[in-house]
Amino acid sequence: MRADWIEEILSKHGVAESKELSLALEDILKEFSRDRDLAKRVSENISRQQRLENRIRGIR
Repeated sequence: MRADWIEEILSKHGVAESKELSLALEDILKEFSRDRDLAKRVSENISRQQRLENRIRGIR
């Protein structure tokens, strides 16, 4: 989410220092997005490993 949109929403709700807060929130949301992608890749990797182990054991 872009900082200018965040600032507009914060200003609409009467939040003081909305410019600084909007920049901080933009950074937080970017990091959250990266973390979510990381969690998805880790989950896929675990699933792939589990399927491989099941094949080795003869489980389909």
